[in-house]
Amino acid sequence: MDDKSMWRTVIAAVAITTVGSLYFYNQYKNEHASSLGRPQNEQVAPQTEGRPLVFSGNVLPFTIIEAVRNYTNPSVPDAQISVMIEDGGRMEDWAATAAYLARLAAKNGAVTGKVRIFLNNPWGDRAPTEYKNLADAYFDLRPEGERVGSGFDVFPATEIAPWPLMVYDEYVNELADAIPTGLSDNALERLNKKQEEAARKFVVNRYHLPSSWRYQPKSTYMLSQDSIDGRRIGITTIENKNDVNSAEACLQSDNGTDLVRGCIRSGDFSYILPDEKRRPPINFNAHNLIASDISSSDSCESFIKFIDMHKNLSPADTSHNNVFLGTLMFSAHIDADTIGNDYPRLLIGFLAQCHANPKLDITSAMRLAAEKAGMSIQE
Repeated sequence: MDDKSMWRTVIAAVAITTVGSLYFYNQYKNEHASSLGRPQNEQVAPQTEGRPLVFSGNVLPFTIIEAVRNYTNPSVPDAQISVMIEDGGRMEDWAATAAYLARLAAKNGAVTGKVRIFLNNPWGDRAPTEYKNLADAYFDLRPEGERVGSGFDVFPATEIAPWPLMVYDEYVNELADAIPTGLSDNALERLNKKQEEAARKFVVNRYHLPSSWRYQPKSTYMLSQDSIDGRRIGITTIENKNDVNSAEACLQSDNGTDLVRGCIRSGDFSYILPDEKRRPPINFNAHNLIASDISSSDSCESFIKFIDMHKNLSPADTSHNNVFLGTLMFSAHIDADTIGNDYPRLLIGFLAQCHANPKLDITSAMRLAAEKAGMSIQE
């Protein structure tokens, strides 16, 4: 398992292991509300004692997408920070900005956490993120035998990706979200090729590229597979202290819910496709999950919001929800026997993963729940 995979696993694992099914959802929140606190930890060390800095960089000006503390596991408060910087800087600056915000989160009570630095873009931290993500930082202040990796790992990109790649990626993803369900493999393959060509032509026209332009992924635009010890990243200067003060205010804020506190940017990010060419928006007023138009690619944040708004379900709506969740389990490639035998345990793990990772799509959250419980997954 590579470093980033280890960190993805630990971020997903920062969740409680005992929680009821959807029926016990509110009881679950009430049981843990009284135990939430804000323990103060030592700041992540800016430099490992006796070891030289790898490099130093500037903390760049940024716009906050989210800066929250997650108390799904009250004994291990987890920070989740996403910010966007303006076009500019260099690898050392992106890494330094991520490292600094990780230290800030630790100073304000987080035991574990993830920081993501994005190029300023109309879609924020919404997937796909490969070409707009400039650095990730993970920290873990638990005792040495419990922590993951070095305890403070930073993964920077080498250079900023050109806009045509980011726009192509975003457009293909929006088109994919509009694909109807139930297509045969051959029909799906034909539709995917058609949509990739539509995205290519869109980018060629928008950026006045040669008609022969083709999408060619380039690994240097993506995050490094090799981590840098965040303790060995120095800070040269903070270019805008107001941004840093805003991030700290978010990390100290009690706005939000019992489980997630801090700041999340209000409103949705823009889309390339117009509304009429995208699938219907989520109907949070629907009586059940099937009628809501929530899809398997929607976020845990949207799923939890819907559940929070529908506490007293009729037997019919409960049945519809169970059908939706069973279908979601199949989408996550969990085999039928496992679903039949471990349905309640899967729901427990799924809710825990969603609370720990509100930006994660619900299919991935369900799959992570199954993997964490050692259940059978079909490839």
